[in-house]
Amino acid sequence: MAKKNQLSIKRATQSLIFLSIVLLFSSFELAWLSYIDWVTMIFVALVLFVVVNIIFLNHYTHFDSGADASEEFFNFPLNLITAIATLLFVYQVADQVNGSSQQTQDELFVNLAKYSSKVVVSTWETLPMNHPDLNPVYQSIFGNVTGNDGVFMTKTQWIERYPTIPHVSFEGNEVEWHYAAKFCQQMVDVIRMFRLDSQFPINDNSSRLKSSGSVYAGWFATFKMFLNSPTVRNVWEQYKYRHANPKLSAWVQYYVLDVIDSDQGSITLHDEKWHQKTKNILEHAKKRNGDQP
Repeated sequence: MAKKNQLSIKRATQSLIFLSIVLLFSSFELAWLSYIDWVTMIFVALVLFVVVNIIFLNHYTHFDSGADASEEFFNFPLNLITAIATLLFVYQVADQVNGSSQQTQDELFVNLAKYSSKVVVSTWETLPMNHPDLNPVYQSIFGNVTGNDGVFMTKTQWIERYPTIPHVSFEGNEVEWHYAAKFCQQMVDVIRMFRLDSQFPINDNSSRLKSSGSVYAGWFATFKMFLNSPTVRNVWEQYKYRHANPKLSAWVQYYVLDVIDSDQGSITLHDEKWHQKTKNILEHAKKRNGDQP
């Protein structure tokens, strides 16, 4: 009887080892063919290894010490594994819910940007450009925010608030104002769609330094170039109250306006800095690949 039990255990062991090898190679093949990623393959292999060995140990203990000993020995680890598996399942569900919520929020920002662009750029600003007789109504609507009873800020008011920035009146510059207003809306749309205000926090100097070297460097440079124009700056400072919320206005102030107000070199020397960074990248690539300059 003992020999039969040992033979049974030996055969079971051989079968389980063979099964483990087959399953491991199957996981490896799936990862190699890119059906699953390598992390998943390693996780599957480890799980299979643990499960197969538990089955073997249970089999061995059952024949060597009896059914009661086997059940007593494996109750705790099996219960522990079940508890861990349950926690992992709950975590996965929660992670999927959070991911779905984040995706929904991202889609909301994209749709909001698209709709705002359609309404503001294609309608509110384009119609007065094509029909100048609408400009008095246009000014009466958007000029109210200045407290001037339907007109934009006067030169005296502007100089008092922004003494270093030239004043550009709406009258006589209507087309330029509408063009600038279109940019302001589209800048807001870009910030929303790429969640720049989340990726680059306010009052974080390291993030402000990183912005010029990030994948969004071109957008940051474009924002600065536009808002460095007195016309665009006049429009933004009187229109920002209709764009998004105060937090976004603060973000533009920190990452764009404060930079150009304190460092005009960020605009006038932009091409030189860009060229130097490009040159450094090329030289670094040559050294890394072992090429001679």
